[in-house]
Amino acid sequence: VAITAGEPVVFALHGAPGTYREFDSLVPVLDAQGASVIVPTLPDLNFTMKTQSFWHSVEERTDLLKKFLKAINVREIDMMVAHSSSMYPMLHLALRDPEINIKSLVFIAPSGCRRITQLSPYWMMKSFDEWFRVPWLQEFMCWLAVYIVRLLGKPNNNQMKGTILSMITVRNSKYDEAGPMVCELKRRGVPMLMFYGERDKLIDSAVSEEMAAMLGVQLDSVHVYNGRDDKTAVLLQSGKPDGNCEVVCFKQGTHFAFKKYPNIFNDFILQFWNRNERTCT
Repeated sequence: VAITAGEPVVFALHGAPGTYREFDSLVPVLDAQGASVIVPTLPDLNFTMKTQSFWHSVEERTDLLKKFLKAINVREIDMMVAHSSSMYPMLHLALRDPEINIKSLVFIAPSGCRRITQLSPYWMMKSFDEWFRVPWLQEFMCWLAVYIVRLLGKPNNNQMKGTILSMITVRNSKYDEAGPMVCELKRRGVPMLMFYGERDKLIDSAVSEEMAAMLGVQLDSVHVYNGRDDKTAVLLQSGKPDGNCEVVCFKQGTHFAFKKYPNIFNDFILQFWNRNERTCT
């Protein structure tokens, strides 16, 4: 990876599961602004099962990202974008690593600052996670997960290892520590932009609204869109930022709303980017 000196840096991180392809529509927009856009892919559950290492805790993911950034000689990130559970290592990098300076943050469908409903019943998810650490049980646990998902009516895209990875990642994310961290970033005046969808089957709307409030943005100040996609989207409520923090909601948006509304996402992120770049220069 070659980072040109003086170029602003954007670091985008997919959720669990996910790959760098999640940001295919955003990268060219920022590249056209002269940004160096770094979009890695984190290890998946197949890697874990093959190596019996990397269990996707927030500490492991943060440490991996720190080593990656050090290896490519990046110490300053002008904007970091995180989807879903990647908000947690992003917060840890922003607040707990003195060697890395993150100037602004974008949360896309963040997993929130308390336990989400999809981790219920918690005793079952905790037991599953613990048993999954036993190598010879892993294939059986993948088979068992199919029936657990059906029994509990959990959202699932028929990629069972992805569903398991999502649960393990969020359970080991230390989400209870996230709220104070978001509030501290707000106190420090770090610019933050957040997107969420009201039809997100993974993240409760109440969890998203609570996090928006931590950014200082109440419901009557959120930008609200209705419609299934970019073409049908209508602005129902024109919101307003609280200082340099802004929140956008999609009434029909899911956990992957950025795939349905790429133009709206890109426009808001680009405005956010340009506003903060002007402030920094």
